Formats: sequence, C-alpha cells, structure tokens
Amino acid sequence: MEILHLEVDNPEWREVLGRLRHDFYHLPEYVSLDGEWNHGRPMAFLARSGDAELFIPYLLRRCDDLFPEAGITDPVYDVVSPYGYPGLLLSAVARRSPVFARQAMQHLTETLRDMGVCSAFFRMHPLLGDGLSDLFPEGFLTPGGETVAMDLCLNERQLWRGIRGGHQSTINRCRRLGFVPRMVALSEYLDCVVEIYRDTMDRVRRRTPTISGGTTSRDWERCPPTCIAAWWNRPAGRRPLAFSSNAAASSRPTSAAPSRSS
Repeated sequence: MEILHLEVDNPEWREVLGRLRHDFYHLPEYVSLDGEWNHGRPMAFLARSGDAELFIPYLLRRCDDLFPEAGITDPVYDVVSPYGYPGLLLSAVARRSPVFARQAMQHLTETLRDMGVCSAFFRMHPLLGDGLSDLFPEGFLTPGGETVAMDLCLNERQLWRGIRGGHQSTINRCRRLGFVPRMVALSEYLDCVVEIYRDTMDRVRRRTPTISGGTTSRDWERCPPTCIAAWWNRPAGRRPLAFSSNAAASSRPTSAAPSRSS
C-alpha cells in the first residue's frame, strides 16, 4: 500500500480529486485558505493500492505552546478538518474493501503519530460519506448531528412539501419582508462574501486569526469558479445579507459554504 501526505502544491492532490467524487471543501485552494485563517499547514492523506484509494484533507497545527508547564521540547501537533465538510473520500474499489479502508486508516494513525501529532479530529461529509459505517468497526465514527439534504431534481411543489412547517413559516416571513434570492457570480460580490464570512465566524465563536495584511477578497479569488445564492432585502437591494456557495468542482459537487442567518 502506498502512503502519502500531500502538500497543497503537489499535483497528485488534483489528480486524485479527478478520480474521486468530491466537494468544494476537498479542493487544495479551499484547504489552503482555511489553513491561513486557522494557522494550520494544509495537507492531505492518501492511501493507495491499485484502484483502491482513500483520501482526506486536514490542517496540521502546532499545539505544544498550549502546555508551557509541561516542559515539552519537541514540536507537538494536532490535526483537524478544514471548516465545512471535507471528509473521507474513497474510490469505488475501496468502498467494497473494508480491509483496505481499515488498513489505510491504521497507516494514517501511525504516520500522524510519527509526525508528532497528539490528536486528530476529522469531520465527515454528510452525503459523500454515506455508507462509511459499513466499512469500519462499531464506534469508529461518532454521530455528531443530523444534516438535511434536498433532491433538487424534484419540482418546486415537491420540494416545498419536504420542508418543515417551521421553516416554511420562516421562508414566508422573509418573503413578506422583501428578501429576494438570486444566483450570482462570486467574483462580483467577493468583498460582501468575505464580510459575511467573517461575521459568521465571529457569530459561531470560531477563532479569527489575523493574517499578514488581513484576509481579503483576493484570498477567495484562489478558489475555483463559484456561484453563490445570495439574499437581498428588497428595499435596500445593494448588498447581499447572506450567501451559500456551490463550486464547479467536477464530480457532481454538493457544497454549501458557511452562511449568515438574517
């Protein structure tokens, strides 16, 4: 089994994504951007044996400074998923092989330990991670809450019937208040998106590190072509109040970027 820990500039990263169903959160540009926000080194783990492949991006963060009284001399790290739903990606062959999947994760544990990592937290993708529990022993994955998925192939009436009554009331109230959704190009509203993103990070009490020069719309420009669903209040109508995004990330993207509730 071939084991690799990839840097974001390694062409192997994009080559793997070209073979696997993935989302916006798996792209090297996105992982790199989130790494800047969270002072983490953007990387990805790849295990491969023939056509069986397992891939997962992560941020490597220095954490030995959290324990100054321990007198730690060697660097100590922790690993976390980038913000959102990056999650574990498996090829079709790997999904049929619990042995491969378990051996790959064992290699991940061992190689991270060799890198000085003391803990790792990985967040799975709610759609692309479907069926993962069948590959791993009971307790390997910990449920962290429910995620709502909507089949956009349904017509508008069918979609509306699938929305909870409370959410229907919220949507109707927003309509009465004059909120209007539109699909627009991210490039046209980069500054607004960055402002909303920062507000969201503060609202959910995530740490917002200061990056040299500050994170601006230019940092988001590194991400691939993206369209956003933005909401305006009709009387004002100049700047969007909330957004969600969908990237043109090949293999049937399903992403929803952080958004701000209004």
